[in-house]
Amino acid sequence: MRTQAVEGVAREVAKAVENFAKDRVLAKHASEWLQAYSHRGGGSTVTRKRDIDSICSEAAPIPRGTADSVANSFMREIRTLVRQAIEVGGGKLIGLDDHR
Repeated sequence: MRTQAVEGVAREVAKAVENFAKDRVLAKHASEWLQAYSHRGGGSTVTRKRDIDSICSEAAPIPRGTADSVANSFMREIRTLVRQAIEVGGGKLIGLDDHR
């Protein structure tokens, strides 16, 4: 029974994260991805890498030691997404402060 419950929650979290990533990394930056892969000729690999790094930094900023409102907002979105997926999957978070 416990294994089924965990699997249900894991399935919902995986689904939610996949949809979130598709939207945030791919759909919202479709034109930037096309631009990144349109570079041709000498030095295009370096330019493409710079473009892709920019897309990823904006779509999924990595929290650092200093306060960063963009990264903090991203982490709040992730926490909310995971919390909702856990609840949809039939799970319950216990012992955590409610930071919705």
